[in-house]
Amino acid sequence: RKSDALPLLSVTQVKEIGVFFVEQLTSSRHLGAFEQVYNGFVLLCNRLWKCSVGELQCLPRHWASGLLLELTQCERVDHGSISVTRRSAGIPRYLQAIVMTEPPIQ
Repeated sequence: RKSDALPLLSVTQVKEIGVFFVEQLTSSRHLGAFEQVYNGFVLLCNRLWKCSVGELQCLPRHWASGLLLELTQCERVDHGSISVTRRSAGIPRYLQAIVMTEPPIQ
């Protein structure tokens, strides 16, 4: 029975994978590197949006909100974890992956 099957990854492991993707997309400067990360992040977001575990299903929305908040906090931009002049290459793809995989509102 499907309900008796144990998950392959724990919630913590899935969150750690997501954090890895987010860190790579917000810090990679090499086009080839973030393009490959983007492809994996799209697959992850697609699965998370459809996940029956609420804690995982809300992760894409949480990541998007966190990025937008960080970008609007002037003291952190260019001085903290995000540099719009040096590290912005993956940021548009980061948001694109989240938005384009979000399921339509019923």
